[in-house]
Amino acid sequence: MRLFLIRHGETVDNIAQLYAGTRDSELTNHGVLQATKLGQSFQVSGIRITHLFSSPLKRAVKTAKLVQDAQSSFFPDATAVPALDSSGSARNDTFKLEIVRCQALIEQDFGFYEGKPFYERPRGENLTGKQAHQRNHENEPGFVPPESKESMARRGDSFLDEHLLPLLHDEHLEIEPVVAVVSHGILLSSLWKCFLRRLPARSVGFAPTAVASQSFTDLEHLGGWSNTGYLELRLSKYKTDAINKKGSEDLPASSTSTECGPDLSQRGMPSQPDHKAVGDSTAVAEPVGLSVGAEVQQAELVAGSSLQPGISESFSLAHEPIKLIREWTTTIMTVNEKSHLRGLKRTGGGVGSAKFEEGQKTLETFFKRRKVG
Repeated sequence: MRLFLIRHGETVDNIAQLYAGTRDSELTNHGVLQATKLGQSFQVSGIRITHLFSSPLKRAVKTAKLVQDAQSSFFPDATAVPALDSSGSARNDTFKLEIVRCQALIEQDFGFYEGKPFYERPRGENLTGKQAHQRNHENEPGFVPPESKESMARRGDSFLDEHLLPLLHDEHLEIEPVVAVVSHGILLSSLWKCFLRRLPARSVGFAPTAVASQSFTDLEHLGGWSNTGYLELRLSKYKTDAINKKGSEDLPASSTSTECGPDLSQRGMPSQPDHKAVGDSTAVAEPVGLSVGAEVQQAELVAGSSLQPGISESFSLAHEPIKLIREWTTTIMTVNEKSHLRGLKRTGGGVGSAKFEEGQKTLETFFKRRKVG
């Protein structure tokens, strides 16, 4: 499987420096160009997406739609890939790439801070401006705290269990799944941590190109997502005999965690891998610096954690054990990849930073009209 975790394009609230979590901020004209370039980059690189998931917020859906539009050159008549029914048999209808909107992929709910300007970081304190403000005002009447990390983790686990893991275990798929997930910066960071903690011990590594372009201190914290930046992962399956020899089936019993599993943030990255990724016939660079050095435990989500109204009530998975992704290695191919944005310049005169209007036929004709006028 190839997996792309993508942040949406630039939004009006990004430009205004406002907190926008569940607030439905729309893309700017520049953000539409970013997403268009992303879709074109996938198309030119021959990346044929088989599954496209998106947050239901407009900024993510629009980004996903532009990626979807670029994919139409692969399947102009929606006939390139046969669809399968639940038994794995080919149906008479044919493949069509659809955007699956998932409420679990919505951004963190910022509560009181939704739509408010960024707070300045206090001097001499290791806190963000928002954290400092919350510390001083959280007990005031009417204050609604931001959504907790535990709540976002529940949503991340829900998405993994309902959408991603079934693809890994589906033996009827005749082609390699290529999955794109379009979401938001904070939620993607949480989703990555949830995914990481499900993987077998010492099964995650960096492609040499990723190591050469970035410096990392630990796997959990790979850095932020730029607008339309993406994390690319390649999952390859072990040979069965290799699993048995390593004894990776003998994993420890469940522990309790509120953030998808045990804390990996302090674990160092050994210089040599314990094993090599075994994939299909497609050439994949051998991962280096496998980073999860101790056993990764199965975890149970804690019951009774607070849920933000309207966001997380349907994602309570208390007492349901997290399923580990066994028999797989994961190679981090790129981190915050944004090479598709090279040479892209913001249109002047405030046009690039303005909200994109769906009534525009194309950005190109819109810009031409502005220049002529």
